[in-house]
Amino acid sequence: MISIYLFDDPFLDDLFKKEAVFNICDISGRTEECIDENILLEYFDNLLPLYIPYHREAASAVFEGGSSLDDGSMVWEAIEQDFGVFNPTNDQSDNEAIFEILYGKSEYFDNPVYKYHESYETDDIRSYEYEYWEAFKQEIRHENRFFPKNTLDFSKFEELIEYRKMQINKGEYFYRARKSSTLLDSDQMGAPPKELSTEGRANPRGIPYLYLGKNEKICRKEIKTQSSCSIGLFELTQNIKVVDFSNHYITSPFYFGNKISSYVGSIEILKMYINEMSKPADPDHAYLDYLPTQYICERMKKSDYDGILFKSSFAQNNSDLNLTLFKTDVAICKSVSFHSAIE
Repeated sequence: MISIYLFDDPFLDDLFKKEAVFNICDISGRTEECIDENILLEYFDNLLPLYIPYHREAASAVFEGGSSLDDGSMVWEAIEQDFGVFNPTNDQSDNEAIFEILYGKSEYFDNPVYKYHESYETDDIRSYEYEYWEAFKQEIRHENRFFPKNTLDFSKFEELIEYRKMQINKGEYFYRARKSSTLLDSDQMGAPPKELSTEGRANPRGIPYLYLGKNEKICRKEIKTQSSCSIGLFELTQNIKVVDFSNHYITSPFYFGNKISSYVGSIEILKMYINEMSKPADPDHAYLDYLPTQYICERMKKSDYDGILFKSSFAQNNSDLNLTLFKTDVAICKSVSFHSAIE
């Protein structure tokens, strides 16, 4: 039995609420809430393939940057560095003891590990993905707009965005700013009509999406003005399913089950898409700069997502987020406030 207080992970916290019992911890020797190691084993078995043990003297031939002079990380150290699933107040001996209970004296106890996605093979694949994405962007901008030859592997893309799926609940609030010299009515704060809809980061010209922000400050920055404006408070009228492109972080590796290897191997590609959604566009070439992200959003809309959450290009902290809704009627303006010019 292992004390639940040796862990710090949201997935495991939920598991402990259902499975923990009072018993003697095999590590601390104290009677406290514990979890049976056989229950934990099911989840840690999915993490272990992420790490490959190696002999130090062979490190340079095994993975990029490997050196026989580098002590390397043991598997419990690597898992803590990557995912933070152990209580940060633990000694490394506590985490080592957890692994010994789970796996006995295996090869992981004699050798450090490297991450499988640090291998040369995966680096080559990652480089290929970047090159392919850049080729796709150039083609859709300057050669073939509607039938590009460099079509992306959307089976892989759709699997990737499935990992970033999240629900935003009915009743949550967001904001939208519009330049104005007087207070606008609530019915003037929504998405523009189709005939007036210009291209944006997510939407093509003539197809209006509703662009919202998580706070008033970021909404005002998004309209790029120091002048007066009206800011509407919008409420979601239903639960919505969006793709979270605001970050690439993993809340808990255990949520992914046996797909964690696939997700970790795609993190660099995910970062590439996240950067594309958040980077500033050249005002003189915004129409062209927005084409690749519009294409991505169309694919997400085709896969029945309601919108996309991403970090603003003006973001100063993690709460400076934008929500773009493909369906403009899933949020209603509840009130409008007027803001004078910024001094």
